[in-house]
Amino acid sequence: MQLPDNVQNILAYGKGYKDGMKDGHICGFHDALVCTIHDLTALLKKYAELEKEYAGLQEKARRERMENMPQMEQPAEKKHGRWIKIEPIGTQFRRKCSECGGIVHAVSDFCPYCGARMDGGADNG
Repeated sequence: MQLPDNVQNILAYGKGYKDGMKDGHICGFHDALVCTIHDLTALLKKYAELEKEYAGLQEKARRERMENMPQMEQPAEKKHGRWIKIEPIGTQFRRKCSECGGIVHAVSDFCPYCGARMDGGADNG
């Protein structure tokens, strides 16, 4: 990377600073310093502008990602049912789900066919 001319001038004047004082070139050294400070100030301002622009682009990209993110579906409403006694088998009854009509021999808190929660638990029906 090549240094800008004004920085090279400062380095050159810095090396020959003592000689420059003897020859009356100290003003050139000062001018080189002033130009370099001016250039660096302009670069810092440009950097701050670019940094601000970059932050804006990042925020825009974040918003677009959020807008394009797949939405989670709401869970289906939970089913509730009850066991309905149907024909007896000996001393037991077969039961069917009031939601899907699935037939079971042993009742439980949920229908094994549709997953409906049986109100009142396994004792109903």
